[in-house]
Order: sequence, then structure tokens, then C-alpha cells
Amino acid sequence: MLRNRDELDSLLMQAFEEGVSWPIERPSLNALSDMGLTIDQIAQYFSVDPVEVRAVLKPPAIAATRRS
Repeated sequence: MLRNRDELDSLLMQAFEEGVSWPIERPSLNALSDMGLTIDQIAQYFSVDPVEVRAVLKPPAIAATRRS
């Protein structure tokens, strides 16, 4: 578990230096959300619209129907 936002920022910058680019994968966005970042904070960090982040975080329709 990350201890603070500075550590998170450092890890994200390292990922970009290693060639990760937007859009990042759903598991990565879920991890950021699980660490307490809001959709607006994630969107601001990646300089994208919050609607895009929300769309990627939204579970696939198939998975949602299987849980019912």
C-alpha cells in the first residue's frame, strides 16, 4: 500500500518514463481509485476528461450481468 501521494506520483512518473501511455488499462485505473483518488483527480493527472476515466472504470456489461 502506498503511504502518500508523493509516492504515487513518483510511481506514475516512473511508469510513463517506461513507456506507459493513456489510456492506461482498467486494472491500473481501479488501483488508483482504490487508493482514494477521485475520478476528477485521475482525469486531471492524465489531462483527460473525467468522462473518459469514468467510461474506462465502468465494468463491462457482460461482467455486470453475470453478477446479478
